[in-house]
Amino acid sequence: MLAHGLAYLEEKFSDQRHKPINGQIDLTYRCDYNCRHCYCKGSENIGRELTTAQVKKVLDEIYAAGCFWLTLTGGDPLIRPDFKEIYAYAKQKGFVVTILTNGYRLNRKLVDYFTKYPPLSIDITLNSLDKLIYEKIIGFPGKALSRVLDNIQYASRKGIALIIKANALKENKNQIGRIKRWAHNLPGKSKENLFNFRYDNVIYPRLDGDLEPCRHRLDQKELGVVYGLDSDIKKDRRNYLKRGFPSGKIPHRPLYFCNTFQTQFFIDPFGRLKFCPHTDKFSVDLRKVSFVRGFYEEFPKLTTVRFKTNSPCRTCRIRKMCRSCPAAALAETGDEEKPVEYFCHMAHQSAKDTLRLKK
Repeated sequence: MLAHGLAYLEEKFSDQRHKPINGQIDLTYRCDYNCRHCYCKGSENIGRELTTAQVKKVLDEIYAAGCFWLTLTGGDPLIRPDFKEIYAYAKQKGFVVTILTNGYRLNRKLVDYFTKYPPLSIDITLNSLDKLIYEKIIGFPGKALSRVLDNIQYASRKGIALIIKANALKENKNQIGRIKRWAHNLPGKSKENLFNFRYDNVIYPRLDGDLEPCRHRLDQKELGVVYGLDSDIKKDRRNYLKRGFPSGKIPHRPLYFCNTFQTQFFIDPFGRLKFCPHTDKFSVDLRKVSFVRGFYEEFPKLTTVRFKTNSPCRTCRIRKMCRSCPAAALAETGDEEKPVEYFCHMAHQSAKDTLRLKK
């Protein structure tokens, strides 16, 4: 009966673009660092984490459902003693794997292993090249920065594909361009391919409701500083603005306008399948419910939810330019229909900048 039900769900959505192609598994929320901006800090619980066998079972399920691209992250996934076993199992299944880490545990032995069994890329968060600023952000004094830089350089020399990432924060806003240039000059880096740096200025509250990360967001003036630090960053900003904002008075009537759930999913360290890492709404426990049922039956429910209030977001013409969403609003304000003032300001500024470009 269960097999028949799962087959029905797959057949029901077979002619649509609702396919679980891209998955992210947070293997743990644990980390050596205590970063000010981290959204999962405070939610660590090693006793609730999926066991090695349970992670493998999940990998079997998502592979059978059609997942191809897989991201292993955390916290820091490398902190798990069984990480290499989980990674090897994922590779053997045929996933194209990306690893997200802070680089602290990316030692030579592990790099040599990845040289033999390479991931698509290893994405490493590097929020400063200055020791004092780096330690201020991660809350972890000592030789962490020198160790991470050494690990990155060794991995680069060994030919591992690396993506250097930075969160644009109040503490490091003047360093984003410098980090990008450092990434472009890594040893062994191909000069023909300089797309190995990304930065993000969007910070969300923690999963446990702590708003501490929000205190480190950049205001509009500080964001302007970041955009002016580097010609490539300035160009990226202009390209984003050239897309413009959507026409029409009411572009989105549904409350949830995000459609990434069509092809993407997230699984937390405790086996919860989510359409978004920031909320437990429309999620299922994979220890009790199959992946296929969660993805094909639970996720689509979000498309049926409508506004219950006259929230300004309901008729906002530039809603697509807003980096907030019901999940982020619920975490920050306690109300999924309430505008988040910070993101409102960002969206309206982007709209103004877009109109200015068109003149």
